Amino acid sequence: MLILSEAQNAFDVQSIVCELLRSEGKHLTKLLWCDASINTDRDAVAVGAPLVLSYIQRLKGSTSVRETSCALCPLPMGDQLRNAIFECPLVFNHSERSPMQRRITLGAIFLLFILAVGAIAVILLQRNSSGSTLRARPADQTEIIAETEFSHYFSEASGFTWHHVEVGTGEPVLLLHGIPGAWYNWHDVMTELKDSYHLIAVDLKGLGLTDAPEGSSYNAETVAAELVALMDSLGINRFALVTHEWGSVIGSYLAGNFPDHVTHFIRLQAPLSDAAIAQIATLRTLPQIGEQVLADSEGFVRRMYTGESSSFLMNNVPGPVVIQPIAEDDVARIAVEFSYEGIPQTIIQYYSDTSSDLRAEINRLAVTSTMPVLLLQADSDPIQPFDFYIDSASAFPNARLEAIVDSGHVPMLEQPVVLSERIDRFIKTSN
Repeated sequence: MLILSEAQNAFDVQSIVCELLRSEGKHLTKLLWCDASINTDRDAVAVGAPLVLSYIQRLKGSTSVRETSCALCPLPMGDQLRNAIFECPLVFNHSERSPMQRRITLGAIFLLFILAVGAIAVILLQRNSSGSTLRARPADQTEIIAETEFSHYFSEASGFTWHHVEVGTGEPVLLLHGIPGAWYNWHDVMTELKDSYHLIAVDLKGLGLTDAPEGSSYNAETVAAELVALMDSLGINRFALVTHEWGSVIGSYLAGNFPDHVTHFIRLQAPLSDAAIAQIATLRTLPQIGEQVLADSEGFVRRMYTGESSSFLMNNVPGPVVIQPIAEDDVARIAVEFSYEGIPQTIIQYYSDTSSDLRAEINRLAVTSTMPVLLLQADSDPIQPFDFYIDSASAFPNARLEAIVDSGHVPMLEQPVVLSERIDRFIKTSN
């Protein structure tokens, strides 16, 4: 079987197919051509697959190919991102090859084995000081936003598939979003920091394009352990951690329970005070109302980010929670990322599965978060005022509190340049 990826252009495909059909026809039984860029509509077969198929058919007179066919086989990669495989079964007249041909084949196999061993050795040597392995595999999908290319990955860890988006090289930084949101909330910060850091923005479990495993726990402590398993699966065992809102609740468990994995903890807009934690209790005790509000995903996002209200029920949702205007393209994209089936139930489950005594838990976790900690809070957050956090740094062994001026609840969208500068300075100067 020969597998050709989208990285190979039409000329490469033709050259590889020609050579293999001429020299290895007896053993080549199937051609798989993977192309992640095409639409999975069956009509798209007419665009790409015949290019290879027609070339194989032209070779029938000069090779042992007897039959050819082509079919499109979609390979799901999430609710929206998919690959397509063009599958071309090949049937050959099996003629015996000479001893010389067999020796050449064995020599080629041995050479490939040596090259594979060498590649593994290079990968093992390419670990940076933070434990990050330079990625050897291609992205499952790429996306360009404002001239920055973001790489989408779907990785298995803890028994389900995570969606995470990466950009840049350097010290690894894990980014955890809040609610409502997804990896996309961090895209401006990722663009600002990509020249200095390897940034990994994850869709939290059950949100965005990350799986929502049936019967799974959404306890923040459980999800934190699952995120550590994800990072381990990527070959990254030490990283800086930057979190926002509900991502900061999960981040507190990650930093407090796994301090050896976290080099720096930058924590934004998360409950640390009794007043802030009381907001979570409302959704815990009124799950049906919460689900009804969250079911209107676009209305909920727009209420929080623009102040618009789509219904009488939505009038009871605080909004806007920002003081700087958010670009319409960003609001629309976040609404899409927040609209996948099951998200309202997932969010309610996050709140209900997490410890009812969150205040005591956060205090316990602060003590064991021994890495440098930066508590970044917006100075004008309408729902979590800066006053909520005045004495919060004293709970940690090595922490300080700073304000982000002229920002509401979502600094990564309201003040991305200022936030990025704070993150960069803190990582480079704190120990």
